[in-house]
Order: sequence, then structure tokens, then C-alpha cells
Amino acid sequence: MNVFRKYFSGIRTLWSILALVGIAAIATAVALLVQTEGRGYFKDAGNDPQKVYEAYLEHVAEYERELAGDEDYNWVGIMRGMTREAVPMIAQLPEEMPDKEKARLLKSYYGDILAGVEKLKNAR
Repeated sequence: MNVFRKYFSGIRTLWSILALVGIAAIATAVALLVQTEGRGYFKDAGNDPQKVYEAYLEHVAEYERELAGDEDYNWVGIMRGMTREAVPMIAQLPEEMPDKEKARLLKSYYGDILAGVEKLKNAR
């Protein structure tokens, strides 16, 4: 009973509650970040940068096929402008960078691009 009174009485109660709320908020943020990393586009790629890049290319090809049927507007041209790279991001990363870090950067970079393409697809 003394432990309860020690930590849950007066000003300590407020700080204890604030600490618990803070910990819960951090845990929720971490859980959301883990779930949204790459937005699910790369869930089977793991930490292999080459697999992340190949998954990206597969998604782009799939979106191109879906948008190619709409002849009312040049959706494919717009999408290609969003997705084509003169030098792929994977080729720009330093070789000494660990594969896990490369994969994380590629998931973030290509995930943002694919999210934009998905918005384009849904806007038509």
C-alpha cells in the first residue's frame, strides 16, 4: 500500500500519468511507423535493396497496365514522368552503406513515389 501512495498521490500522480501517456504515445508511433514503412509495397522484399527495387519496378509496370486502358487522357505519360529515373536511386547509394539501410531508404523513396502514382490512379 505504501508503494501505491508513494507513486500515486499528489503531484507524483500527475507526472506518473503523463509519463505513462508519453510511453503509450511513443509505442503507438513506433508501431505505426513499422507498419507504414514502404506502405506495404515492399513487404516481401525484406532488407534486400535489389528486391525492393524489383518490387518497385513490378508495381510501376502493373500501374502502367491499369492506366493504359484509359485513352481519354495521357495517364501513362504522366505516370512515367513520375516514375522514370535517369539514374536509379539504387545506383546512387554508396556501396559501403549496409544493405539494411539501403533497403530502408529505397522503401521510403520508392514508397512515396508509388503512393503518388496510386493517388493518380484513383483520381482518374
